[in-house]
Amino acid sequence: MHIVKSILSLYTYSVRGTMKKTMAFIIIIVLISLPAILLFAGGPGTSAANFLKLGIGARAVGMGESFTAVADDVSSVYWNPAGLAHLKTNALHLSHNIWFQDIHYEFAGVGIPLGMSKGVLGISANYLYLDGIERRTGNTADHEGTFGANDLLITLSYAKGLASIGAGTVLGGINCKSIRQQIDDKKADAFAADLGLQLAVGQITTGLVVQNLGTRIRFIEESYPLPMNYKFGIAYQPYGTGLSVAVDINKPIDNKINFHLGTEYWVGGIIALRAGYLHGDSIQRKALTGKSFSSDSSNELIAFTGLMAGAGFKILGYGLDYAFVPYGELGNTHRVSLGMQF
Repeated sequence: MHIVKSILSLYTYSVRGTMKKTMAFIIIIVLISLPAILLFAGGPGTSAANFLKLGIGARAVGMGESFTAVADDVSSVYWNPAGLAHLKTNALHLSHNIWFQDIHYEFAGVGIPLGMSKGVLGISANYLYLDGIERRTGNTADHEGTFGANDLLITLSYAKGLASIGAGTVLGGINCKSIRQQIDDKKADAFAADLGLQLAVGQITTGLVVQNLGTRIRFIEESYPLPMNYKFGIAYQPYGTGLSVAVDINKPIDNKINFHLGTEYWVGGIIALRAGYLHGDSIQRKALTGKSFSSDSSNELIAFTGLMAGAGFKILGYGLDYAFVPYGELGNTHRVSLGMQF
């Protein structure tokens, strides 16, 4: 703890040393990430607020959620807050997720460059809701009315270019998050933070993120940790081709390592085609929904579980994106996102 405080002090007061501030930020994230080395060998555990695991933005999802190093729009607040620093003008992002079992997930976010190399400010809201849950008492077929459940996340973000290191550029970002879950009339609250970095050197970009560092969330008499997650990503974006190829590695504290692979190709800078794959996805989806996938499923889409695809277009500062994700036995999900610059 004394080491971390010393580094924070260095970061705060070394106003003349851009490199020192940059290195301090990097060291802080590395220190926080060290427990991941131990977690890699651990097994699945238990966490709450699992809606925090649900990716936002059709573009990123269509790429198999391999967006840690690619993140460069308002949806960066979820994938890597450092990516907000790419914004040069005000930007708005709206996303609608049509989930299975009548669950809906909405996202709205805005990014505002502060000008004069002062960084980019972001504010966003995530809202997941399910209505019409039947209320029953005991083992009976008759229900006593209905109730709903919802999850709300409010995020304040800040990102900035930290320094140039040789031929590379370092971006850093932070999220401060307020989390509320409600089931019927029972509520639970928590607070968390995300830290992110991006390093771009030529046609290669890498990213490092620590998500959901925060308090425990308590329902009635039980409390649970938030789903902390460690992410590393690398992307190859050859100049002038419109092509991006990206790989992400995720290590949640409550699950095993999973790998994401994705690609995006822009045709004429207007139309985008995307595809991705998530290895170990059935494990993650079981953690999200409490359901696993049987090998003898009659649903023909089970063979495609883990695959994701999408498309989009942008023109005159407006963009529309779509992503399709088959979830085997559980059904299919669709994401639609609208972005604009103003």
